[in-house]
Amino acid sequence: MSTQEQFDAAVAWLSSSSQASGLGNDKRLELYGLFKFANSSSGPTGSRPGIFSFEGRAKYDAWARVAAEYAGREDAARARYVELARGAGWAEGKVAEEEEEEGGEDGAERKPSGGGGLSFGPSVSMMVQTDEGGPQSLVHDAASTGSVDQLKQILASDRSLLDAKDEFGFTPLHLAADRGNVDAVKLLISLGADKSILDPDEQTALDIAKISGREDVVSLLG
Repeated sequence: MSTQEQFDAAVAWLSSSSQASGLGNDKRLELYGLFKFANSSSGPTGSRPGIFSFEGRAKYDAWARVAAEYAGREDAARARYVELARGAGWAEGKVAEEEEEEGGEDGAERKPSGGGGLSFGPSVSMMVQTDEGGPQSLVHDAASTGSVDQLKQILASDRSLLDAKDEFGFTPLHLAADRGNVDAVKLLISLGADKSILDPDEQTALDIAKISGREDVVSLLG
């Protein structure tokens, strides 16, 4: 497997495995920063959260540290993420094994909680932070950035996330449509994403694509 493939598989495993609960907070924050940098190739662009936003501030700082350390070396950041995942128990092919062992019984544990940003419970990097500071799950982040391989891995691990809404009320399809991520939209549709789900403004993914001028996406959803 290439470094990118290992990274994608490790992300999917860490977002669904209870074994990750053994990781300390420092490692969790490092994983968060590595994930964000590997996908964005940059550091946080928003303002640093205030002193009383302890979790948001810690995540912002973790991302900024990684961006400074690995500037221009995204593959090295992915390799470090994989190294940390291995330390937590991941190995190539582990996602399928976890699914087999755990079945669907702890699916609720793998689903995004509407609670805090970076989960310090079993799902290490299940929740990630947007540039504006709001939390969203890995599946939403992958849809937003058009990371199709990660999206595929995450949904293979937990199909219940296909139509899951983030804390702002958007599904992966809404986000992919808004960003014009055609390949992500195609994948979500092929997996059976519900195109009729409404966001808080009572708009479907098609409505959002029209407003955003994403003609390629409109043709897929129309």
